[in-house]
Parts: sequence; structure tokens; C-alpha cells
Amino acid sequence: MALKEKMLLKLEKDRLVAKVENMELSVKQMEEDKLNDAAHTESPHKSTKAKDKAVLKMTGVPSTMPKERANPNLLETYEPTGAHLSC
Repeated sequence: MALKEKMLLKLEKDRLVAKVENMELSVKQMEEDKLNDAAHTESPHKSTKAKDKAVLKMTGVPSTMPKERANPNLLETYEPTGAHLSC
């Protein structure tokens, strides 16, 4: 009984250690992404209106919304789910 509990505790500890390592890597990646984003922006203190004006000047389109893309699955037909269960 004690051996089983010991093994379970070790497994739980290993899972928690792996979770902490993954979280640390995620934080490090987010910090790097934040630094990269800050380096690529024109000005970090630029207002939204100024950004919209810059987009309008560059693209001629007043909105920063992405253009709608075609849905490749629009005309696809699928078998109903659970059809094999009906009598």
C-alpha cells in the first residue's frame, strides 16, 4: 500500500514539474513575442485613430477587418451523425 502511494506521489510530482516547465516556456515565449511586436510597431503610443488613418492611407480601405474568404466546405455534403444507430 505504501509503495503504491509512493509511486502515485512520484507520478504526480513529475506531472507538476512538467507543467511548471511548460508554463515557464510559455511565459518566456510570450515575453519574446511581446518584445518582437514592440520592435515591429511604428510607435507603441500611437492612437487607434492614427493607426486607422495609416491603414487607410496604405490600403485605401477604411477598415482594418480582414476580407471575407471563400468557404471551401460550403458545398460539401456530410453523412448525418448517428445515422448508423437508427433502425
